[in-house]
Amino acid sequence: MAGGTCLCLVAMTVGDAIVPLVMPFVQTSILENDNDWRACEASIYALGLILEDPTIEKLSPWLSILLDNLVDVMFTSNSHVIDRTAWTLSHVFELHSPVAGHSVITQENLPRVIVALLDDLSDSSHIAEKKLGGVEKTNSVILKTAN
Repeated sequence: MAGGTCLCLVAMTVGDAIVPLVMPFVQTSILENDNDWRACEASIYALGLILEDPTIEKLSPWLSILLDNLVDVMFTSNSHVIDRTAWTLSHVFELHSPVAGHSVITQENLPRVIVALLDDLSDSSHIAEKKLGGVEKTNSVILKTAN
C-alpha cells in the first residue's frame, strides 16, 4: 500500500510524465498475466492509481488499447486480480467518460464490459461490491450521454 500511495503522489506531481513510465509495465503485465498474477495485479493497481492526474489526451490511447485486455482479466481465476481489475475499471469509467470528454466505452464493447462485471457475483462480497461499482459507473456514463 505504501508503494501505491507513493505512485499516486508521483502521478499527482508529474501528471502526464507518469504515463510513459507506468504504461509499458501495465501493458506487458496484463498481456502476460497467465504466469504471474502478482505482476498482473500490481500493474492493474498502478493503472488505477494514476488515472486521475494525467490528461485524458495522454491516457486515452492507452485505455482504448487496454480495455479489452482488462475485460479479459475479469474472467481469470485469481480473486486478487479480479478485485483489482473491477476497482480499476470502475475508476476508468468514472474518470474517462463522455462527460469528461472521452470514453473508452463504446456501443461495441459495452455488452462485453457489462457481462464481465456481472459475471459470477457470487465472488466474495468485496469483489462483488467492486464489480457492481463498475456497473454503477458504467450506468452513470450511459445516462449522462443519453441526456
